[in-house]
Amino acid sequence: MSSPRRSEMQKIGTSALRMYGDQIMQIAEALYSRGILSYPRTETQVFDEGLELRALIEKQVVDPA
Repeated sequence: MSSPRRSEMQKIGTSALRMYGDQIMQIAEALYSRGILSYPRTETQVFDEGLELRALIEKQVVDPA
């Protein structure tokens, strides 16, 4: 599952959770720092074909720090 786009995440958060956009982004950044979301301050959801995603994921599973 991919992370929601920043604009969509803020829209859902402000309407459903009644929070300000900056609060939503602070939470998103905290989730990012814990490895739960991809970087929340970008709209990019496309990765370069040469990027070794599986290797990066396996490394995080072994050593999440």
